[in-house]
Amino acid sequence: MLSEEEATRHDERQTPFEPLRKAIAEYKEAHPDEGSRKKLAVLIGTGSMNPVHRMHLTMFDIAASYLERHANIHALVAYLSPSCDDYVNHKLGTDAIPSIHRLEMCRLAAE
Repeated sequence: MLSEEEATRHDERQTPFEPLRKAIAEYKEAHPDEGSRKKLAVLIGTGSMNPVHRMHLTMFDIAASYLERHANIHALVAYLSPSCDDYVNHKLGTDAIPSIHRLEMCRLAAE
C-alpha cells in the first residue's frame, strides 16, 4: 500500500504540469490587470483512447469555446487521460491497444 506521501507525489511524466505553468504565466502577462482576467479552467478528457482520434481533440475545442462564450471562463490547457489497461482490456478484449502505445499516440496527437 502507498504511503500518503507516495500517493500525493507528482510524477511529471504522468501529468506534465509545465504546460499549465507556462499557460498561466502567459495568461497573466497578457492580462496584467486582475480585473480583466477570467476564471481559468483545465480541461481533462478521459476514455480508452483506443486509438485516440480527431474527435478526442475536437471535444476540447468545443468545450473551450462553450466555456469562453457562455461562462466567461478561459481554458488554459487540455490533458488527454487514457484509461488503464485493466479497464480497456475488459471493455475491448483482443482489440485493446496496450497503454504504452495509447499514451504515445496521445502524446503525438497533442503535438
